[in-house]
Amino acid sequence: MQEARMLGNYVEHLAKRNGLSTSDLANILGGDEGRVLSFIKGRAYASYAQISSLAATLGTTVEDLLNGDPDT
Repeated sequence: MQEARMLGNYVEHLAKRNGLSTSDLANILGGDEGRVLSFIKGRAYASYAQISSLAATLGTTVEDLLNGDPDT
């Protein structure tokens, strides 16, 4: 669960850096804002296709996104 939380924190950090809202992330993931918040908090998972879309939108690679940033 620690890894899921780290991924969520990193996605949230990158989204803020790119000026993306929770609503924007929901559109990218094809879900609602509640699902995005659960993902960010590490309580829900995203599919590979969703992670790939997030990485492209956030200007990073899937590998870097999944590795996360332990400082965020």
